[in-house]
Amino acid sequence: MFWKNSMAFALNISILLSACVDGVELPSVPRTGDMAPEIQAEMLESGEPVLLSDYQGETVLVNIWATWCIPCRVETPFLQETYERFQDQGLKILGISVDSPGAEDMIKSFLKENSVTYDIGLDPSMTSTDVFSVVGLPASFLIGRDGTILYNRIGPIAEKDPDFESALEQAFELE
Repeated sequence: MFWKNSMAFALNISILLSACVDGVELPSVPRTGDMAPEIQAEMLESGEPVLLSDYQGETVLVNIWATWCIPCRVETPFLQETYERFQDQGLKILGISVDSPGAEDMIKSFLKENSVTYDIGLDPSMTSTDVFSVVGLPASFLIGRDGTILYNRIGPIAEKDPDFESALEQAFELE
């Protein structure tokens, strides 16, 4: 009986949700080849504002994450390894934490535990998730020197993701 009630409830919710968005165009995640939208965050260490356009002319991986997101936590060491691997070729990483206001100490502790050395910005209002139309965390966007998106991923980047590797190679072959 519980199973039938649960299924009926889920079906009703999905019908209601589809009715709510019928005829409404939902925002789409920027795709490969699109120009990256402008975003702003506050640098964790300095408190200074940082814009994505501050990285203009550089290859930057924007990673939107949170400390409470388990896949984000699992992905972080791989991102640090990627940064170390491509740093000399000019890769920048801007990790944008969407943790709640006041979580700075927890964020710093997590970053220290994982020896993270790439840039970290704070976006507790989650504006970056709106701008990039992100529906889940982590979300990553590799942006080329010309501002176009070379790779995007909602969910953690797998260590041997051929699309990510190809996008990194493309980014640095073009330079």
